[in-house]
Amino acid sequence: MKVIPFVNLKGGVGKTTTCMGIAVAAADILGEKVLVIDMDPQANLTAAVLPDLDDDAPTMLDVLEPNSSTTLSDVIQPTDWPGIDVAPSTIRLAMREQDSGTAIVRLRAALAALEADRYAAILIDTNPSIANLTTSALVAATDVAIVTTPSRAASDGVAETMANIRSAQQVTPHLCVGGIIINAFDIRIAEEKFRVAELRELYPDEVLDPIIPNRAVLKTAMGEGSPVSSMTTPPAKELTGYYRELAAKLLADRAQEDQA
Repeated sequence: MKVIPFVNLKGGVGKTTTCMGIAVAAADILGEKVLVIDMDPQANLTAAVLPDLDDDAPTMLDVLEPNSSTTLSDVIQPTDWPGIDVAPSTIRLAMREQDSGTAIVRLRAALAALEADRYAAILIDTNPSIANLTTSALVAATDVAIVTTPSRAASDGVAETMANIRSAQQVTPHLCVGGIIINAFDIRIAEEKFRVAELRELYPDEVLDPIIPNRAVLKTAMGEGSPVSSMTTPPAKELTGYYRELAAKLLADRAQEDQA
């Protein structure tokens, strides 16, 4: 089973929208449930997908507490998004950033305790940080999806993220880069075209096609708490197709096994 965190140490690159778009596409491709874990204390994914979550509902904070008896199964919530369950976050999850010792392997242990056949894939939304939460997601992962925009700051974040992945590989040697996803590209802007070319030159084997264009419908969909695939406008259909192509590439090994 693939466990794929969506990461970049720079914020504002669209990790959450990309993670959710690909999660819905993955559930459709595989014909099975996909779990999305919100490991970002900003909890934007949780707010969008689980707007009516009770304030006292257990979250990833409880799972990652030292010596906690709360399991992933205890916190997972069903959603109205097709094929998607979510393990929610809370702003208080930031408390776990300061943990030491075995903190970075708690998520991996929690995933190991989850029923093996419950989900076809697990995707993780992360925060823009090199601290414990993102490192925990990397240590628990099989593959990493790096999300970036075609900007200098975000591209610098790709290099920093690559370095963090190499550190995580000391604990999880099988961890590999599933791909670099370029998000929110505006073909009319020369600087963005330059940055796309630069990323392709620096990471020729990692940059995935298609590149996701900048479309207002993404913000509309997340604001409404709905998957973009549920919308019928041409831009929404275009993005749905792109997410499906990217999901197929990230899940290639699993898809091939299922067809065998």
